[in-house]
Amino acid sequence: MAFDDTTLESKYALARMRVRSGTQVSTRTTQVISKLTSPTPEAASPAIVVLQASNRDANKLITVTEIAKRDVLLKGIKVFQYTSLSSLMIDVERKPAPKPPTANAAGDGDGEVSDDAFQTTGEAYIKSLGPKKRAVPVLTVYLAARPVKELKAEFG
Repeated sequence: MAFDDTTLESKYALARMRVRSGTQVSTRTTQVISKLTSPTPEAASPAIVVLQASNRDANKLITVTEIAKRDVLLKGIKVFQYTSLSSLMIDVERKPAPKPPTANAAGDGDGEVSDDAFQTTGEAYIKSLGPKKRAVPVLTVYLAARPVKELKAEFG
């Protein structure tokens, strides 16, 4: 079950950022550092940076997170990190079954008759099934300059 962070939006200033394969590490790291180090008045809601990446881009997300944490800690600001792993359902296009080789293409030349009992499923039938559903892992990292009790209760 994914954490619903709509309750956080009323108390905190959420800065959502996606990390993808085309995202430059230096650009995203600079954005995270600026959000975490910008001074917030006591009356204003504290900032939480929410970084998300799919399974293929998780390594880049971890790199951005660790570099940003290191730089913020060097500036003397304590950083609190909460990490979540969830899944997202996506549609994947079905591919038609490969065509079986014919008896002449096999090069037997024995004159054997191919067995037509095993036929591949037609393309029309495969398309009528619709797209396949796949659960893709999504890594979410919450970074804050103050402890967040809602995130601590959810993720520890």
